[in-house]
Amino acid sequence: MKNVFLILLISLMPQLSMAGEDDNRSSLYLGTGGNFNFLTSEDLSETGVGAFVNVGYDFNEYFAVEFRKGTSLTSDASIVLDDSMAFYVKGKYQVSDDIGVYLLGGFAKTDMSRGLEDILSEDGKAYGVGLDYKFSTSVSLYSDYTVLSPSISQVNFGIAYYYDNKGLVGLPDDAPAVQSYKEKKADEKLVEELRIKEKLEEKKEKEAEEKKKKEAEEKLKQPTIVKVNLLHKEDSQKPILVYFFELKSNDEFKRMDYEELISNEDEMLNGDIVSRSKEILKPKKMTSFEFNVKFDSTYYAVVAALSNVDGNDDWRHIVKVKAHEVNSIDLMLDHKKIMEFSK
Repeated sequence: MKNVFLILLISLMPQLSMAGEDDNRSSLYLGTGGNFNFLTSEDLSETGVGAFVNVGYDFNEYFAVEFRKGTSLTSDASIVLDDSMAFYVKGKYQVSDDIGVYLLGGFAKTDMSRGLEDILSEDGKAYGVGLDYKFSTSVSLYSDYTVLSPSISQVNFGIAYYYDNKGLVGLPDDAPAVQSYKEKKADEKLVEELRIKEKLEEKKEKEAEEKKKKEAEEKLKQPTIVKVNLLHKEDSQKPILVYFFELKSNDEFKRMDYEELISNEDEMLNGDIVSRSKEILKPKKMTSFEFNVKFDSTYYAVVAALSNVDGNDDWRHIVKVKAHEVNSIDLMLDHKKIMEFSK
């Protein structure tokens, strides 16, 4: 009875020391259970009932170690297993979220009594095979068959407790519920999916940034081009003289009148006007011109020598230039004014 009391006391230790544990399942577990002992000695054989406690440590989902200590609850049999101790290396495999199988291999020491005086002690290799069911994150139920020596084999049934969620007793009212093993696995799967999704999004963002940077670099290599399409819409036989101005700024250019722009070319080229050229536009004909613009030019202007250039601003057209792009200017003109049109 003294041994039985000790076993029961040890089996209660998880319940007495749960305060202060965190919410995650630890690798350490404690357990207790009962068994059927199958004993043989010379020409005698006996079946008895026993109890045991165990402590183990899971290194990962495939490998653990475990220590068991047991005693017999049968006292009136011809052969009795008084005491047993076993140390196992445990190989595990999870068949499903809740069910796992395992193999045991290690060393055992046993003491048997035969009658009142004879005691048989054995030690040597021990092995077994078992099945467990994860009832929750904290609790597992298991059953296994073990061989402790050539004279002793057992069928064991037990419960193991993993320190989790501050234990199963003494919880405050607002403590979170104990998470089942299946729920925990589902949460872990969701976290992993979110982590993968986040990595994919980061990869896409990085690729988009690299693509944008590469396009910007390629754009800087492209020249700035101005394409001017001019349509002289009159039926008359009179051509129109047209001037093209490349500008750094258009502030001074807008304040100047027609005569200043045409007559002061040399002086103006030293200021905002980068370059100037001129062409003859024939009647009833669309004529296209293309110019390569310098990197520091921001405006392009078209000026026409119209019949009346006083008192209005219809004789010029100014466009802001986009650097490293092809800029199109489509204009229609006669001897009175310049107008935009769509091709």
